[in-house]
Amino acid sequence: MVLAAILFIKRISESTQITSMDEATETEGSQDSLVGKTIPDGVLVYRLFGAFFFGAADKLETALKRSRQEPDILILRMRQVLAVDATGLNALEDLYEKFANAAST
Repeated sequence: MVLAAILFIKRISESTQITSMDEATETEGSQDSLVGKTIPDGVLVYRLFGAFFFGAADKLETALKRSRQEPDILILRMRQVLAVDATGLNALEDLYEKFANAAST
């Protein structure tokens, strides 16, 4: 049973997608679409899809490092996130603290 739970969590976290968004890669409906809108400099937008477990938290950190820029504003579009575990919540809190500390210096 424990092995099945571990394999389930691993499979779910592997199916989680984190993609950088702009007006050219928009896939959401027209209500909150980025199409025809300009994203200002210093703003990064990421779309999270799936479950935000420990593996997804690592994916988010990797995606932010890959962008090679420290954004002034980070927007996480989490409309398609199915579930968040404690590790995912900790990753979001750490991200918030990192940006809050950078803004205060």
